[in-house]
Amino acid sequence: MEKKIRFNGNKVLKMAVVLLIVAMLTGVLVSNTLAKFTTSFNGSDTARVAKFEVTTTGFNEGSVDLFDFAYGSAVSSTEKVIAPGTSGSIELVFANASEVSVAVSSLTLSETNVAGVPIQYSVDNTNFYDAGDVALDSALASVLNQTLAPGASTSAVSVYWRWVFSNGAASDEFDTALGSDGTAEVTVTLSVKADQVAA
Repeated sequence: MEKKIRFNGNKVLKMAVVLLIVAMLTGVLVSNTLAKFTTSFNGSDTARVAKFEVTTTGFNEGSVDLFDFAYGSAVSSTEKVIAPGTSGSIELVFANASEVSVAVSSLTLSETNVAGVPIQYSVDNTNFYDAGDVALDSALASVLNQTLAPGASTSAVSVYWRWVFSNGAASDEFDTALGSDGTAEVTVTLSVKADQVAA
């Protein structure tokens, strides 16, 4: 015998409504327990490297014109030549074209002088010393030690040289031998250090 199952329309409808209400209450309760405040932030920034540039008068693409001077009528040459009684100087000025502060210091002088040409050097045109003399090194270091703000320049620093005209018979004999040969050369190198100052 076959049993027939009958659904009472009201019961099914009531059951569906109860299930719907329970589902809605569960959703509201769950959403309330998971709610939170939230926010976020984003930001970016860009910077370029500061310009570092120190310019100078006196230095010219790796050379200095220390021996570029007016000879007068006593010396005649189309080349840079030196002789007893000649002298000259160079003026150095350093300018900070950087966007940072720069310390300019450590002026040094070195000489290549195989033949021993008797050249002397000075920073005040009064006290002259041989290259390599500790007193000359100290004088050079003392005249250039400045911190430059961006756009500032050092005061002018001069380096002088001379070949004393006559220092007695022995000196004259040596000088004459150098002149008779006419090939001895003197090379002078000036160096200066420019460093960024720590911020």
